Amino acid sequence: MSPRLILLYIPHPFLENEGFTPWGQDVFNAIGDRHEIRTLDKQAPVAPQLEGVDVVIDLGGEAGSREGVSEERYRLATKLADASAGKVRLWQIVGTGFEHFDLDYWKSKAIPVSNTPGQFSAVGLAECAMMFILMLTRKYPVARGNFKRGEVGNPLGTELV
Repeated sequence: MSPRLILLYIPHPFLENEGFTPWGQDVFNAIGDRHEIRTLDKQAPVAPQLEGVDVVIDLGGEAGSREGVSEERYRLATKLADASAGKVRLWQIVGTGFEHFDLDYWKSKAIPVSNTPGQFSAVGLAECAMMFILMLTRKYPVARGNFKRGEVGNPLGTELV
């Protein structure tokens, strides 16, 4: 049996007032009774909340951003990084990519960071693939050129059957 971990859950800033909907409850359900999970209270001091925490689960990765966020979010991100340095074994972003996360700052604090590609990118990837399929079957580049020249309805393309 694997050891019981202590996890700190950080809700997405846009979903904080809506509780755990839609993804937060999924995080709690996936972890189940196997580990202890806490939710970050932004009104309480950060350092005591990180005591003994092995993994931080950051919904969306917004807590790890130091740029392009409000002053309050910036202070929270800095406090979280400083308080978790050398203590937290993993900072897990429930989201895709790192462009909204100050990865260099977290690396400077020796905090390992991971994201979750796939689960959050699968639908977007499927939509994009379908869009390209439709563009190819409907001969989009040719139709676009014709439309710019004032020719409408040509070529007709191929229907998906």
